Amino acid sequence: MYSVKEVIQAVEKELASSIPVVEGERLKEDPPFLVANPEKAFKLLNWKPKHSDLPTIIHTAKQWLKKK
Repeated sequence: MYSVKEVIQAVEKELASSIPVVEGERLKEDPPFLVANPEKAFKLLNWKPKHSDLPTIIHTAKQWLKKK
């Protein structure tokens, strides 16, 4: 599980560049946290991710975007 700040920091590290961030108050409708559970995809689709750690996910996404 990663926070938004952790994802931003990991992307900045991969890109060797800073990302402009605007922090604001949490909206009253915002949940305190969100958690995704891939178990249903594992069972229904017999699917498993090739990459599950944040630095690898960001790196492979960057490589994929470079190809476009």
